[in-house]
Amino acid sequence: WCRNKKVEGNFSEPVFLAYLEEKFKIWNSSTLWRKYSMIKASALVKNGVDVSKYQ
Repeated sequence: WCRNKKVEGNFSEPVFLAYLEEKFKIWNSSTLWRKYSMIKASALVKNGVDVSKYQ
């Protein structure tokens, strides 16, 4: 998504929120929640980023 949008800072809070906001328009709430959970786990394991601390 970041490459397609030519955005840097893959796991920064503004980028992560922009991604979710875009997907909110096309995914239903259960899909959005499932994807958020998967991304949250991947970000923590692979990059050491805890997106659950984002406000």
